[in-house]
Amino acid sequence: MTSRRVVFELALSLVAVLAASCSRPPGIQSDAANPGDQGIAWDVASDLGGATDASVVDALDDAADVTADRGADAPSDVGVDARGPTGDAWAGVPLVDLGGYLIPIDPSAVPAPGSECHGDAGVRVGDPAIAPPRPIRPLSVSRVSSQRPSFQWVLPEGTTGARVEVCVDRCCTRVLQTIDAEGTTVRPTVALPPGVVFWRMFGRRGTTVGSRASYTWEFEVRRRDAPNDTSGGTIRDFNGDGFDDLMTFRPRPGSSRFSDLLLLPGSAEGLRPPVVTGVVAQELGSQVIVGDFNGDGLADIARTEYSYSGLTGHSWFEVVSGARGAMRALRQPFFDTLGSCAALSSSAAVDWNGDGYSDVIVGLLMGCGFNVAPEASILLGYSGSPTGVATTAQWALRVDVLFTYPMVTIRGGLGDVDGDGYGDVFVQSERLGSFRGPFEHGILHGNRAGEPRLEHWLEPATGMPSSNDGRVASVGDVDGDSYLDLLMSIDHGSPVYIYLHSTGVGRPSSELMNPLDARDFGLSYSSGDVNGDGLWDVIVSASTASDMERDGLPANMGRVYVFLGSSGGVLPEPVVLSRAGSSMEAIVENVFGHDPMSPGDIDGDGIDDVTMIDSLGGRLCVRHGHIGFANGSPDMCLDGYNLWGSRSH
Repeated sequence: MTSRRVVFELALSLVAVLAASCSRPPGIQSDAANPGDQGIAWDVASDLGGATDASVVDALDDAADVTADRGADAPSDVGVDARGPTGDAWAGVPLVDLGGYLIPIDPSAVPAPGSECHGDAGVRVGDPAIAPPRPIRPLSVSRVSSQRPSFQWVLPEGTTGARVEVCVDRCCTRVLQTIDAEGTTVRPTVALPPGVVFWRMFGRRGTTVGSRASYTWEFEVRRRDAPNDTSGGTIRDFNGDGFDDLMTFRPRPGSSRFSDLLLLPGSAEGLRPPVVTGVVAQELGSQVIVGDFNGDGLADIARTEYSYSGLTGHSWFEVVSGARGAMRALRQPFFDTLGSCAALSSSAAVDWNGDGYSDVIVGLLMGCGFNVAPEASILLGYSGSPTGVATTAQWALRVDVLFTYPMVTIRGGLGDVDGDGYGDVFVQSERLGSFRGPFEHGILHGNRAGEPRLEHWLEPATGMPSSNDGRVASVGDVDGDSYLDLLMSIDHGSPVYIYLHSTGVGRPSSELMNPLDARDFGLSYSSGDVNGDGLWDVIVSASTASDMERDGLPANMGRVYVFLGSSGGVLPEPVVLSRAGSSMEAIVENVFGHDPMSPGDIDGDGIDDVTMIDSLGGRLCVRHGHIGFANGSPDMCLDGYNLWGSRSH
């Protein structure tokens, strides 16, 4: 196969054409193409500033860095760059040959972890010969159930313990607690304050402490101290006010192609009305992943998109950084589907290399033509850093050689499922032809250097042939053993399978059954601790479920099923959420429970909440979590926002 400089030569000319033809940065469409949203009440108090579309664009171009509230020396938000690369962005970048595909890779494109810290914030007085331990848990960017979470690490040779610093900021200029411990684990002596905290370690040899710090990790402490000491999920405070928030896309009025990315801020009263972020999606079903890519303690999103015009298709991803001021977008390079014949297929957010920053992993399919098996599949890794992600990847891995079939896509970021301190992703290999499949599945386990370890998962579930598609997600720690557990959905309407860490991926530990035989049971799912017991609960949608009829047709369709976690695993009998009473005429044609999820603790009571979409009135509904969580209806709904058909994140 002739070597090719994949994607990038044609992409440069494409970016130049776009820059010449657009008066606004890519991703912020012109008013003529995308009329502004007139439905938002801009007098609503918001930590995003309540800006109009025009001022959001100005903020993207001109906003100064915002210093974190928790210390003036804390790293600022990622800088503004919504235009993408200009000129020969990859001139001089080393090329890696992956079986004939030359991929630009620049490991030095992002600053090293800790490079933003200077002086005493970077080191401590001690023995420089003593190496620091490697952190294991709580996994960076996760949310912990206990206000005194257990810290765990791996000791380097010649050390006997660790000094743990728990801090307000990433550089540890303000230390909350210093804990000396022998061995590989310790808990704080007193409760940590609610919100995002950071932690790092120094090695100990007896009573002698090293001067070199480990990587700094971060996690979110709840306002309520749960009895179980577990962790999971992802920090979801996008605006820095201490409440978890919800992101969602909403169709633009009068447009069938474009959607606004909305922030629904959490507050003590629950979700506040949506605020337009200024980010516009060209397709409603954009894939969105959440992490903290610049390490400032605020949640960010990365989203992938595909646009098609005539015979030309383009795909790209964009990072939108959380901020205490206006949110900011960084457009990543285009991956052109013609000429170089490469298309971005999927993405995931995990801390792949264990440095405490979320990383973006994207999949490329190399090949030309529709419904034709690609020639190769490649993963690109964009490492998080003090300045966010770079426009050039830090590593590339060809993954089709690991499977039988060349089309390999990322099916989800899992977090750290094997407890080694590195994030993992679930991938799927499939054969294309007159029908989809057969399929192979596997977990790619992250690491700091070298190729990742592949754990094949050939049979999705007991009794299910490998020709079935499978979607896998981490559901947090549902049984309290301090390890993440997994969910697999085989097909719409089929049971949902739970794999506990203790039983591994060989066979599921339990099957969550479809109570009303809904054809879309398991189409979407999420997890969170909705009853405050410190164990994660599994949330499954069934928007066609119904036990009522009118004129021979199903009525009052839609349920959300919450399967509660327990020390023995997920309980088989779910808590059922359904629409509140309504007239029969109204509920015949509308469905309830689409896209259910837990965005975290949006009202700040220390217990996770559940959101779902009801097509009746285009409502986004919320059921607040509480001790003794039981069957019921939403506690409140936001009406008239035309959110039906959107995706929430």
